[in-house]
Amino acid sequence: WEFALCSKCRTHFTCLQKDHEDISSIEILDFSEFLVNMINIIDSEIDLVKEG
Repeated sequence: WEFALCSKCRTHFTCLQKDHEDISSIEILDFSEFLVNMINIIDSEIDLVKEG
């Protein structure tokens, strides 16, 4: 399954990428890939908090 972000979501996400370095490298290819990438980033940040 491939999902595209709607134009409004894409605009908001593009703004977020400018403000947050950790998500700036995510490319919006399809919605399922976007979710997997976001989950991986969140998991890695949770691990950093647990270690710190």
